[in-house]
Formats: sequence, structure tokens, C-alpha cells
Amino acid sequence: AVLAVRNDTVDDLVEAVSQAVRPIVASTSMSVTVTPVGVPRAVSLAAHDALVGVAREASTNVVRHAGARRVDVLVTFSPGSVTVRVQDDGRGFQAPLSGFGLTSMRERVEQAGGRWFVESTPGAGTAVTAS
Repeated sequence: AVLAVRNDTVDDLVEAVSQAVRPIVASTSMSVTVTPVGVPRAVSLAAHDALVGVAREASTNVVRHAGARRVDVLVTFSPGSVTVRVQDDGRGFQAPLSGFGLTSMRERVEQAGGRWFVESTPGAGTAVTAS
């Protein structure tokens, strides 16, 4: 199941993601981009909260653990779903890795009816995706 997309709810997802991520990265030398893909539209409150939360927590993990030079956040609007992907060019890690941040992101997305996954390669960065 993907997070429900509705036209009568929260319509500021890209701005909310940007406002969640930029202050976290601001105290570092990392560059950050937040890019909408597709036509932005309203999403359910549950989807909004889960996706903003993942963007915030994934960005916090980048600052704390990745040693990255940059973090790119894509907010992709597709028919029937919205996806947030936070990708860095940091040190990556060998799966499986668990911790409070990763667990809370997964739980937040699953409680909202969505999907969550992490891709990471040692030396090549990490991407956290929620939809």
C-alpha cells in the first residue's frame, strides 16, 4: 500500500520538507537541495506527517553519521503516491544496520500505510525512501 493521496488536505509538502531539512544541514558545510518532481498536490495529513518526519530524521542521520558533502531530497508526485527520497554522498554503511532513527522512520511510514526502505553502499552514500 502507498500513502493515500487526497486533494482536500495538506498542500505544502515540498515547503514543509524544505523547512524540516534546511535547518538541520545549515550548521554544516554540506549543500542541500530539495527538488519537487512531478506536479505538487495535496496529500493526506498522515502522509504529510510521515514524509516530513522521514525527511527530518534521514537528514539528521546524514549530519550525524554520513560525513557527506551534499544531501539531495527529491519529493516525487506520481499518480496515486508521493515519495520522499533523501540521498547523500557520504560514507554509507553495510546493511543490515538498525538504530532508533531508522526504526522510528520505518514505523512512522508503516503506521501511515506506506513503504520505506534504505539503500546504502560503503563509501558511496545512503538513500532513504518513503512512499
